[in-house]
Amino acid sequence: MTDHATLVASATASFPAPPEHGTRINEPGHNPTPLLLLRFVEYFIECAANIPSESLLGYLGIAIEPAKFLTVNNNVPFAPPLIQGLEPSLPITATSAAAILTHQESHRQWKDTKRKYNQYKAAQAALRTLITNNVDAQFINSLSDSTTKYLLVDPMTIIKHLQTNYGEVSQEDLAENEALMNSPWDHTTPVETLFARIKECQEYAEAGEEPINDRKIIRVTYMHIKRTGIFNDACDVWDDKETASKTWSAFKTYFITAIKKKHKHTTGDTGHSERIAVANQVSSNVENMLQPYLSMITALKSEVEGMKERVNATQQHTPRGTLGDITNRDTSTTGDKPIWKIPDTKEVETKVPVDKSLIQGYSDKGGYPITYCWSCGITGNLNHHSKSCKSRKDGHKEKATLTNQLGGNPNRLVSAFHKRKAAEKLSVKE
Repeated sequence: MTDHATLVASATASFPAPPEHGTRINEPGHNPTPLLLLRFVEYFIECAANIPSESLLGYLGIAIEPAKFLTVNNNVPFAPPLIQGLEPSLPITATSAAAILTHQESHRQWKDTKRKYNQYKAAQAALRTLITNNVDAQFINSLSDSTTKYLLVDPMTIIKHLQTNYGEVSQEDLAENEALMNSPWDHTTPVETLFARIKECQEYAEAGEEPINDRKIIRVTYMHIKRTGIFNDACDVWDDKETASKTWSAFKTYFITAIKKKHKHTTGDTGHSERIAVANQVSSNVENMLQPYLSMITALKSEVEGMKERVNATQQHTPRGTLGDITNRDTSTTGDKPIWKIPDTKEVETKVPVDKSLIQGYSDKGGYPITYCWSCGITGNLNHHSKSCKSRKDGHKEKATLTNQLGGNPNRLVSAFHKRKAAEKLSVKE
């Protein structure tokens, strides 16, 4: 009799090739997602049906609900084989030929049931391993026993656990799925890729209990093809077909053939026309994509122009300020020239804006802004004034300003460093 490990290996070997998108239920470091789980269950069911058995449906009964199995198996339920009692032995009293024949038939039936049971358990084990190999243990370990692990856990129990905890499709998921379904098709890729995407979206919507019927699927797919502007003739032919013949299967078959024929015969002027159609379509798509941003740029440009006008108006009508009689300072006895003045109409050009509230006057040499400190005197550093001074002398008065020095230092000239900082590189927000 074939051992269990060999039977499990044989069942596993019967699995079809994994799909291109893989069979993982969760990406490394992430929770299972409804879409990945949906894809896995589809492959899981296909594997179960592919394991050889005496039924044409293989061991599909292991992988789907009993009610669904009834539907696909003509209302015949799935009945797992069960072994009743120990292997029968020939009774001592059975000496007649008839009794011996009866025992032999009973023994044969028992062995056949045992074989079927072993194959069934091997199929269960192969499918259970398929699940545990494709999901991180942390998402199913609540079903694991410390001794037997998952050996006594039915595969469908694990699937239901995952569906209950990670298979719910949210409204956001359904919205993203619909957006994916409606996203344009790149006609340079095989049309089969479009069909596969649309079918996957349909199945995902069904998992979210918002099924999409084939009629809508055909309409959406048809519009993807028609919007390319390349297959108009093929679309016209499809439009003329009888409504009853416009099934999803017929749609795929027809357009696969029509599009391949179109590509095969696209040469010369026709090829040139196709390239023009593609270029026009691409141009239209790009324009539609950029339109919101172009509108935004136009609005921003208009706002900037408005700000410039407001700034210019402010500069033209806002006076420098009145500083009393500073410009009339008496220098007749000293021969000194005034070291500050209030320009009448002269505009001071600086490379960056300054905080006008800190300006107490303007230099008569260059017209840069200046302020005053009781201890240090006149300075071009607008951040250095009587209130902010950190080098205060005895008797320092914080209320001293350029127009009211309160007996403070009147003679300190502005350094060349501060001239440059104030006129060219001062960075104080207005």
